[in-house]
Amino acid sequence: MSVKIKQTAIKMKTKLLIITLVILISLCGCEAHKQVYITVYDQVSKHPVDSVNVLIKAGKYGDYSKSGAEGYTDSAGRFMASFMIGCSFGCYDVFVGFHKQGYAPLTEFNPKDSLIVYLQPLI
Repeated sequence: MSVKIKQTAIKMKTKLLIITLVILISLCGCEAHKQVYITVYDQVSKHPVDSVNVLIKAGKYGDYSKSGAEGYTDSAGRFMASFMIGCSFGCYDVFVGFHKQGYAPLTEFNPKDSLIVYLQPLI
């Protein structure tokens, strides 16, 4: 084999390796573990509100069924959720909805890890 043919073969193998690495890296996703600690208070009395339905939805591009959590606050108004969010090509957006009879519904967008909210009582 001549030197020129060997160099061409090495260049082709290098290009194939680079293309393979680019494809593999682009297919690899990353996920993040998200924990949210929430405390809910009454806007007027400033007392904790128990039994508030907390609905967390995570996703992107209009599809928020990818991940999330749901539950109710305890007697101290606390709720903790733990879920996975995808971060390939940008992390998921997170919406947190709060619902309880006698209070105006509330939605928070992309909350921090610790969230304190005040629900407005309906009069």
